[in-house]
Amino acid sequence: MARSAVSNTVMADGVAIIRLSRPPRNALTETVLTELSAAMCDALAEEAIRAVVLSGDARVFSTGLDLEEIREFGSAPATQAGVLCDMVEHADKPVIAALSGHATGAGMELALAAHARVARRGTRAGFPEIARGLMPSCGGTQRLPRLVGAQVALDLLIAGRVMAVQEPPMSALMTRIIDADAEKAAVSLAGEMAQPDALWLSARTRVPGEDDPGAYARAVAGRHAALSDIPPGPWRMIAEQIVRCVEAAQLLPFEAGLEFERSAFEQVLETEGSAGLRHAYLAERRAARMPGAPASARAPRIETVGVVGGGPTATGVAMSCLDAGVRVVHFDRVASAVENIRGRISSAYDASMSEGRLSAEARAKRLELWTGTAHLPDLGRAQLIIEAVADNLETKKRVFGALDHVAQDGAILASQSMVHPIAALASSTSRPGDVAGLFFHGPALHARLAEVIAGAGTEESAIAALSAFVRGRLGRVAVRSGTGCGPMSEPILAALRAAAWHMLQQGFAPEQVDEALRKGGMTNGVFEAMDRIGLDVVLNRLMVQMDRPEFPGILRPCLERLTAAGRTGARAGVGFYRWSKGQPWADPVAIDVMFDGVDRPGQANPQSDSARIWLRLLAVMANAGARLLRDAGAQRPSDIDAVMVDGPGFPRWRGGPMHAAERADLVQINKVLNQHAEEMPALYAPDPLFAELIKTGGRLSVMV
Repeated sequence: MARSAVSNTVMADGVAIIRLSRPPRNALTETVLTELSAAMCDALAEEAIRAVVLSGDARVFSTGLDLEEIREFGSAPATQAGVLCDMVEHADKPVIAALSGHATGAGMELALAAHARVARRGTRAGFPEIARGLMPSCGGTQRLPRLVGAQVALDLLIAGRVMAVQEPPMSALMTRIIDADAEKAAVSLAGEMAQPDALWLSARTRVPGEDDPGAYARAVAGRHAALSDIPPGPWRMIAEQIVRCVEAAQLLPFEAGLEFERSAFEQVLETEGSAGLRHAYLAERRAARMPGAPASARAPRIETVGVVGGGPTATGVAMSCLDAGVRVVHFDRVASAVENIRGRISSAYDASMSEGRLSAEARAKRLELWTGTAHLPDLGRAQLIIEAVADNLETKKRVFGALDHVAQDGAILASQSMVHPIAALASSTSRPGDVAGLFFHGPALHARLAEVIAGAGTEESAIAALSAFVRGRLGRVAVRSGTGCGPMSEPILAALRAAAWHMLQQGFAPEQVDEALRKGGMTNGVFEAMDRIGLDVVLNRLMVQMDRPEFPGILRPCLERLTAAGRTGARAGVGFYRWSKGQPWADPVAIDVMFDGVDRPGQANPQSDSARIWLRLLAVMANAGARLLRDAGAQRPSDIDAVMVDGPGFPRWRGGPMHAAERADLVQINKVLNQHAEEMPALYAPDPLFAELIKTGGRLSVMV
């Protein structure tokens, strides 16, 4: 028998406590909403009950609607939650929300419908829906401006920031903020509000902008004007809908305003941008599910991290740990290099202090956690050692061989390598089961996501421990990668680069391809991105990866000609483009160099517009992703999407290449690939997964 998601306790003084108990998030699922509504009906019908307290537990009140249910059932969960909010607000007995842990999204909207809110200090509250491709759907745009005015309401709803309840302006929404048990304090307040002479009002009874209607209207007009200066896109579209709803709160009766909000929510829900942002959020959450991890094993707590290397990557890894309160032992074999590392870390924290982002006390505490050393055995204190030296296989193997002698038993040895096999590094040690890859996408200090890469002999317990550390201590998204050799984004980017070069061979220009990718939402075009990395760097990586079938070698001759001519990219001032003041410009000379000694391409088909170019390149990326799934390089399509969105800059609002391909229609993706399969089978031959899904009516999005 399924455990009830809601419990109902009646206190001796006639106060009913209705508790949500569906860990870990107390999400307002269909089951929870049904049980909550039933409990509320019972409490309101019982004459002996004088007031009601809605509560969660110490960790969470509610994080709002379940996005998986929204994906499956559309706006129905939001409608059901809205009905519950109306029931709470219309109650003829005072209803008090007791907030602890987290109260966000529709969970916070439910709290706004209550007649009072009691929160424990430190509770995090807010309306983060806009970042997830949604907007309030349970009356938030109507109740919030009635409680705090248009300006504050728009700030809270559009910024989507989650903050501590004691921070302004969130504190203005709280009736009481206490340091003790919020539920007990809410019961006490409920007793006071249940007295015959007590006056309590719902948000709907207040008049928006009553004190200064003109200021309310000016706040709305100002936000409309500010949004008009932002480039069109999903975020702006959702923000504009929020502004219209807040405007409607002043212009329409309350019930009509609720209907206006519901309509706006449904419009947002149907857009491609909303679907992509929701998928990206869910992809990051799903990544935590690692089927291969032993269910019974508890990941050992990592208290001290060893870092090997003196470059920017190693420094960023060390600072990520320090920011999370983790002790770091930082090794470089040269004592002066250790002092240089200390200086860079100290200077970085000084800059954060000068910008007001870090207090002197916090700076001192972080530096106290850092120990620099040129004595390798000092790394024996660490439960995790992260190697971040130059990406040279022989150098890394020597490092791992040395670490094997000093690391404590059970310590995890992790490499930041982008290209080298984990198994090759593990072969230099006597503990291959403890060796894994840990790749931070982007600068390690700011990376949102890290891939945990298993080698052929890596124990699942090591992967589980490393993933738990990345998620639980560093607060990053951890994705398990089965490539055994560098991040899963690399084969996809290699396919994209090969397809882009193939298009140049067919007559397209670099700027034409890149413009299509930017119009598709990519941060940079593929040729611009290679120029920024450095064509010599791209070529060196490709040379290392040449023996792997997922890395087509078609681009190698082009890169060799360009680098031989000194065109190594943005730093050199010329590459695929000519660079001036940090910006790329089309350069016909690059075409001459790229095709020196080979047949020049003809004019590109003028009908191949940006949309067609985007679709072709998307198909190639999705095809590379499907091959990763077949080869167990990725556990699920959404893991690929999470990596591509948080790593190389695939547009978040498109959800990732696998989600975007499904939205574009897998039949169409298969067709585009088949059109070019004879020209280059290794790149374009459709993976059998597409034909299988088309035949069975299956979907990539349900492969979780």
